[in-house]
Amino acid sequence: MKRLKELLFAELIPEANNPGPNDPGPNDPGSNDPGPNDSGPNNPGPSDPKSTDENMLELEHNSQVYLVVRRKKTTLHLDALENTTVLQLKKMIEAIFKISPEDQQLTVVSISEQNVEQHVILSEDTAPLSEYEINWLSAQASSPVTLGLAMRTEDGSFEELDITPYSEPQWPDLTLKLVAKTFPEDLAIFRDTCMKKLFDKDMSKKFKDKS
Repeated sequence: MKRLKELLFAELIPEANNPGPNDPGPNDPGSNDPGPNDSGPNNPGPSDPKSTDENMLELEHNSQVYLVVRRKKTTLHLDALENTTVLQLKKMIEAIFKISPEDQQLTVVSISEQNVEQHVILSEDTAPLSEYEINWLSAQASSPVTLGLAMRTEDGSFEELDITPYSEPQWPDLTLKLVAKTFPEDLAIFRDTCMKKLFDKDMSKKFKDKS
């Protein structure tokens, strides 16, 4: 009897440790153990496609650049991406000015409202704008990069870069009189901080003669 119990006990132990073919495994639906593809608090699944799309939109927004193309008295505001090529930019200008890309020469005049000491010509049509330091940091909406546009002349060469400075608006005499009468002690501060360069020599002389 004792020997029979030992044989039965020896046969029951392997069956308990080794699951049979019908027993659920770690990746079976009936198993409580999470598999490698199961997501949970301790076993996150693959990345959410929505968050990936949001990251792509943010990246695209950050790579947007703002440009001002100027030739003589003409000004054109454009926005593009850092990876926009010079040729693609010229085609955008062609749609407005009707100047073919091969007859355009673009030159970086100012970056972040600072004039460039040595003008850089965008000579490589296949190069992206980022290679010319035109990126989302240097070409923001509040301080776009200024590009000078030169056209090809009849002899095949490009004309000299010609950009007409912006004209300064003239404030009416009534504004000057109102400021002088209401805030006489703050007139200098008003002129220097608020009006900046709007007071030229002629306007200052006119105000002095009438005061």
